Amino acid sequence: MKQFERRLVSGIMIAGMTVMMLPAAGVQAAQAGTEAAAYRSAAAAARVTDFFGEREHTELTYEEMEAAYYHYDPTEFMEGLDELLLLAGEEENGQAVIDQYEALKDEYTEAITLVYIASNASQRDVTDSQWAAEYMYVNGTVTQMSDEFCITVRDALQQPGGEALADYMGEDLAAEFAEYEEMTQEQFAYSEEQSALVLEYHTRQSQAAYLTVLVNGEEMNQTELTDAYLAGDLDDIAFLAAASELEKAQNEYLGEIYLELVELRKDLAELMGYDNYGDLMYESYGRDYTQESIQEFADAVKESLVEPYIGLQRLIDPMAACLNQAYPYQEVFDIMVEYLPEISTELEESFQYLLRNELYDLEYSETKTTGAYTAPLMEYGAAYIYMQPIGNAYDFSGSLIHEFGHFNAFYHNEIEWYESMNLDIAEVHSQGLEALFLNYYDSIFGDEAQTMREFVLMNLLAACIQGCLVNELETYVYATEDVTLEQINTKFMELAKDYGLVDETNPNTELYTWCSIPHLFQSPCYYISYATSVAAAFEIWELSLQDYEEAADAYLLFTSYGFESGYLDTLEQAGLGNPLDAESVAGIGNAMMEYFDIENRLEALYGGGTGAGEEEENGETGSGTEEEPDDPAEEEPAYKQCYIRSGDSLSKIGQRYQTDWREIASLNGLEAPYRIYAGDTLLLPEDAVIQPETYTVQTGDTLGKIAAKLGMDWRIMAGQLGIEAPYTIYVGEVLTFTY
Repeated sequence: MKQFERRLVSGIMIAGMTVMMLPAAGVQAAQAGTEAAAYRSAAAAARVTDFFGEREHTELTYEEMEAAYYHYDPTEFMEGLDELLLLAGEEENGQAVIDQYEALKDEYTEAITLVYIASNASQRDVTDSQWAAEYMYVNGTVTQMSDEFCITVRDALQQPGGEALADYMGEDLAAEFAEYEEMTQEQFAYSEEQSALVLEYHTRQSQAAYLTVLVNGEEMNQTELTDAYLAGDLDDIAFLAAASELEKAQNEYLGEIYLELVELRKDLAELMGYDNYGDLMYESYGRDYTQESIQEFADAVKESLVEPYIGLQRLIDPMAACLNQAYPYQEVFDIMVEYLPEISTELEESFQYLLRNELYDLEYSETKTTGAYTAPLMEYGAAYIYMQPIGNAYDFSGSLIHEFGHFNAFYHNEIEWYESMNLDIAEVHSQGLEALFLNYYDSIFGDEAQTMREFVLMNLLAACIQGCLVNELETYVYATEDVTLEQINTKFMELAKDYGLVDETNPNTELYTWCSIPHLFQSPCYYISYATSVAAAFEIWELSLQDYEEAADAYLLFTSYGFESGYLDTLEQAGLGNPLDAESVAGIGNAMMEYFDIENRLEALYGGGTGAGEEEENGETGSGTEEEPDDPAEEEPAYKQCYIRSGDSLSKIGQRYQTDWREIASLNGLEAPYRIYAGDTLLLPEDAVIQPETYTVQTGDTLGKIAAKLGMDWRIMAGQLGIEAPYTIYVGEVLTFTY
């Protein structure tokens, strides 16, 4: 019975998605200027809900749980298995068999909780060899306990006293146990070797950031290289060349471990009777789709979601303050305390439990592994959130809000000892909450709300696209005999171009950054679940724009079903559609393009204004034929345009162009409080005076520095000046432009 062999090949820690660094397909530009009027104001009272049943939760801090850790001895558990089998030999022992089974479940739950505590400690400090050794021991011990437990239950069910146990656990589960095949010694050995390689990966992962390359006679690591570039000590060409060399060095350093894992996993799949390791993992995760069928979904993602993703990427200002500032977890917790009750009092309940018992590790440490995840602590009816903060906006939604979605699901739903969670379901718990929390961004972020909202939805689109891309990469890796690092790097570049994340004209044949994804090493074939779950999260988001409480209820109902059923079945039970359907994916893409008015905003930003305005001004139509207006008196005035600069107000713009700011407001349909956004365009009255501006290049100047001084977007300035990469300018050169 493969279901119970899952602990051999995968744990049930739910990991947050890694931000995969890829070259941008298009230039990123100004922050958004569209208001999201559909979002209601966040001033409602707590919303009482009742979707989840009662569960027991131990009131212990995580520090106390870890202090209670002990080196587990399975002797009594194994003796208990013998007792279960002995009791099952007599029909009159039916109730005693059930009681013994429950006692063994409790014992096993305690042991698996120790595995997660040891794993958390080993990832918190990859230099702690004692915790690493302890994790190896307890993980191997529990793997053996799981196998012996399944064997004993299988055999007990065949005895006279086992009939009562079969009735107790239900026909379907009893049938699953009846088909169980015990693990071989080879399988145990593979399991231990895989765990050892993953631990070695954790160590190397923390060391990879300190690998260096030689730049201008000086050894620089990743941080030093970035600092030198930002300080102006390196130009674009030197920085990109050094960064590529460093990525290659990290790829070789981590790729060595990955290749070992791949070959080990292929051997394991063959040993367990599978033609392909991916098939083994898809079954182990309880997926209700195959590697072959999910490719249709991936093709629809390429067709429909890449365009809005690239569009948002070009529209969002990557230098916006709200995206680059740190979000200390204490401040994020204060925000969550305020707004979670408005979604559900049951979310509030689980969050208060998390706070009360300090079930998290969210501080930065050089010894921690990268990323974020949530681990269940079944013995305590609790969970634990782990995060290595990045120091930017991704920490807010992509990590903390995301991981709390997992925590809430663990808090309210019990996981049976033999279950492996459906990852597609689990990721809806997290990404669905991210989508619901967007409702409160106006109150949380004020003028920067739209930028943050677009950033979150862009990242969700990225999760869907990258989930499909990485899944294709893994499918290739596990299907290719004796695969090499060069083949993986080449395939990754091919896929990145195929998905529109790297320009097809890029001359490079290899892309190295796949090795920054921890899931490939420690949770193989996981990544597609980000894609499938994002599709459902977008349905929740779209529903929230129409009826927020209905969307919140659908999310809570979905979460209340736990992890047992198939993904598509659970969606249907919660009243949600099939997100894997190509038509559904196309609907997401269309909704994103329309909601954020991406096409028109890109046209205005990069096409010199709205195409319609230019055609009317030139007396041309889209077909290229001339048309005279029916009535010359009805011709549109020849309005002028300007770009909004950082720090601008309508009053400043009016003074700059010698016109009345109230007329600018009226012309652009702006009302109090007259919000405008840097990088957007404004129409100006006919009498506005637009004069060319000049700037003389100084020593140390770059185009970016000049634009920052003047409150402009350097990309727009480069376009007006006709300067292309590598954007060379010369001291004393006089730049003339209008903005």
